[in-house]
Amino acid sequence: MFVINSTSLVQITVILRTKIWRGVLICWYGLGKGSRARGKGMAIRRLNKDNRFPRGNRARAAVSTLPTVKAMVDCFERYLNLTIADGHASNDTVKTYRSRVHQFLCWCKERELYPALITKQNVLEYRKHLVDGEKTSPTIRLSLLAIKHFYTACLAEKLVKENPVVGVKAPRSE
Repeated sequence: MFVINSTSLVQITVILRTKIWRGVLICWYGLGKGSRARGKGMAIRRLNKDNRFPRGNRARAAVSTLPTVKAMVDCFERYLNLTIADGHASNDTVKTYRSRVHQFLCWCKERELYPALITKQNVLEYRKHLVDGEKTSPTIRLSLLAIKHFYTACLAEKLVKENPVVGVKAPRSE
């Protein structure tokens, strides 16, 4: 994360498109001089309840880039091979974890949720989605465990700030 203020701009950030989503200003931007955008990324900044920036921070804006979904999945792949069952996980276990995380990422994509910005509330919504899909409690437990490992891997490489699955439990068996 770096801070841009009005006195230290060396390279100009060109804002290509903005959108306010769940209280977060999302900017698709390019770095470059003039109107030529060189690289693309995504910057976020939290807004207050009136969709305005806090008064004291108008002179500077905090900008951070979010990891791509591919970077998060690559991180998870390394984690699976090195950490699960101390690096000796069966092929079926690794395949199951990949499958459950892929299902979760597809669910996120359908709802236009960015995996790096998932909250505990979003995980609870996903759990409800699984319950409504008549999945069994052990199936839901395994899905939540795989997603928890996914975010643990991303957290270890500082791709996310927290693991949103911590504290979310599967429903009890009936």
